[in-house]
Amino acid sequence: KMELFSIPPELFARQNLNHLQTLVLSSNFLRELPDGGGLEQLIQLRALDLSHNKINHLGGWIGKLQHLTNLNLMCNELEVVPPEIGDLAQLVTLGLKSNRLTELPDSVGNLHKLVHLFLTDHRLRTLPRPVVGMR
Repeated sequence: KMELFSIPPELFARQNLNHLQTLVLSSNFLRELPDGGGLEQLIQLRALDLSHNKINHLGGWIGKLQHLTNLNLMCNELEVVPPEIGDLAQLVTLGLKSNRLTELPDSVGNLHKLVHLFLTDHRLRTLPRPVVGMR
């Protein structure tokens, strides 16, 4: 646990992190990531764990992480999932459990490789039709 409240911009400015494949920033105090805080530059990431933070806003930058197979956003304060989440064509596991979601974007239905979708403990009233039809 690092007790981060924000991501220092210089943290990802180093060129030697371009090939980083796994990043765990769980159990901190991160709140908003509207512009990615530099995470959007880590285009080789396969696994990103932002669980157990206080994140209430996740920007469209998340869609730039085209190689992600595992995205853990569990136990945050997200009310909205950006539609760009549907651009993560390689995603196999999406953890959204224990947030404040009231809806999911239809673009989640574009995640054809998705095998694990964790949605318990939130305020969802309905699921988008494309999600209901997922296998």
